[in-house]
Amino acid sequence: MKKLCAIIRLRCPRCAAGPIFARLLRMNPRCPVCGLEFEREQGYFVGAMYFSYALALAEVLPLIVAMLLLGFGAAPIYIACCLVLVVSAPFLFRYSRVIWIHLDQVIDPQNPDRPDPLGHSPDPLGRPGGQVDETLRLAPVGERLATL
Repeated sequence: MKKLCAIIRLRCPRCAAGPIFARLLRMNPRCPVCGLEFEREQGYFVGAMYFSYALALAEVLPLIVAMLLLGFGAAPIYIACCLVLVVSAPFLFRYSRVIWIHLDQVIDPQNPDRPDPLGHSPDPLGRPGGQVDETLRLAPVGERLATL
């Protein structure tokens, strides 16, 4: 029940107190209460699109069914659905991201106080401190072409 209340109130999945959004469409990078990072990596919210689609479908499907039962044609139904979706776009954006963050926290929780059990490093290549390994650096195009 605590998770559901946190989702409805657009709150952090870890502490259920910090707001996820600073403004209507602007997210906080971290929870102001517990410090949970909301966007773990670039492209993190691609999965939220599935929730956005599901929420939009749940929103317009009853409208479509009701309008069909009332005898409306395709054009008025299309216009009504477009109007509803345009008006509710901020709602869909916010709640799809919040649901995604909550699901991700259940599946793969972030806990800065505890080391990663799999030993993952913050550096994608596993180097301590994010040092640049010169052997992995690509040579300029001219140098690569000269070796061919």
